[in-house]
Amino acid sequence: MNEQEKQTPKQQAPAAASDPTYGLPAVLTVEETAAFLRLNPKTVHAAITAGELPGRKVGRRTLVLRDALLHWLKLEERVRSRRRGGR
Repeated sequence: MNEQEKQTPKQQAPAAASDPTYGLPAVLTVEETAAFLRLNPKTVHAAITAGELPGRKVGRRTLVLRDALLHWLKLEERVRSRRRGGR
């Protein structure tokens, strides 16, 4: 190994290749949430207003915490799995 190889850290595969949430900001707008969920922003806003999706109004904007959204998605998957008879 030469001197340059010792000093250069090994590069890892980009996280984006394996993580669909890579690059998502910690706080999402309704539009960003809709793009991530592949839904219409009006549908997302209505779901947040109805309490079906995590989110809250901050001033005139409705915002969604990324971690709360991911947690909600995991819970939804569990509920759907139980309805199908899975564990």
